[in-house]
Amino acid sequence: MKRRTIAGLVLGFSLLAVTHAAAQGGEGGMPAGDIPDVLRARVGKPVTVQLRSGKEYGGTVAEVRGQSVVLKNLSGKEFYDAIVRLDDVLAVEIRNR
Repeated sequence: MKRRTIAGLVLGFSLLAVTHAAAQGGEGGMPAGDIPDVLRARVGKPVTVQLRSGKEYGGTVAEVRGQSVVLKNLSGKEFYDAIVRLDDVLAVEIRNR
């Protein structure tokens, strides 16, 4: 009976750890939350944002302000930065390795 209880506890804690890791996005995964939350979690890391207009900007997230996100070192335009309204962002692409 004691072995069964311990095995049940180990299984329960293992499932809890896996569920928690999945909710956190895991290593290199998509962070939980809406677009602003995802961008805040990616500060200092590269992303590509797709706008409602169809235009895409790839770069490093520098900061997320109240209504906008600042992207530095734009892909293909390394000496340019951009500020994008969060309302215009349709999708965020994150490259996972």
